[in-house]
Amino acid sequence: MNKAFQIFFILCISLVSVAQNQQRTDSLMSALSNTPDLKDQVTILLELTTQLKYNRPDEALSFVEQALVKSALKEQKLQAYVQMADIHYSGTRYQKAMDYAVKAIDLAGETGNTAYLAEAHRILGRIYMDIGEYGASSDHVYHSLKLFEQIH
Repeated sequence: MNKAFQIFFILCISLVSVAQNQQRTDSLMSALSNTPDLKDQVTILLELTTQLKYNRPDEALSFVEQALVKSALKEQKLQAYVQMADIHYSGTRYQKAMDYAVKAIDLAGETGNTAYLAEAHRILGRIYMDIGEYGASSDHVYHSLKLFEQIH
């Protein structure tokens, strides 16, 4: 394959992926506006957050904030805390990321949700590594690994 064709092929795949993501986002937005049930709205807001957090983090942050305000279920709040921590971490807002990760750890411990507990510890490990606190980073990453191993 010549190099120009390879670049063209990769560009086409990228465009298809972007179009599919936009279609999924549009579909979720439509579902959100047509869903009267608050619990279902929060589920859709959290899915929108997942869909957008790496490409459009400001929009994702807006959706997860709405989810946090509307959520009545502890599991949804927990998911929102983890999403908030991840988005703030990606934006290098480490203190906010840390605050939400700690909230997630507290709520995960209360609900017994090992997966989100592991994820929150993973995020804290990344934060501590970025700020040069390698001992704390190692502790959180190791704890996260052990939790992920427990749930396979």
